[in-house]
Amino acid sequence: MIRFVLALCLVFKLTTTEGQIKSPQDFFHNQYGKAYTPHYQLLAYIQHLAENSDRLQIEQIGTTTEGRPMMLCYISSPENLEKKKI
Repeated sequence: MIRFVLALCLVFKLTTTEGQIKSPQDFFHNQYGKAYTPHYQLLAYIQHLAENSDRLQIEQIGTTTEGRPMMLCYISSPENLEKKKI
């Protein structure tokens, strides 16, 4: 989980459209990291990052045993992501 959060922070820092991307603290409107963040809120933030960054693409690869979407995140340079083309 720590790697995941660090990767999201890296996308936040490296993106070329940084003005449009909200930090986790601004997006969640609470004390992010000090309280439990539900799965649906994390997915909403990942979708926000993917929509506003050229360095992140997401793909649903299935569902969890609880019926929640299981997402795969690709984090790379825009050139590498263009080669992948989800």
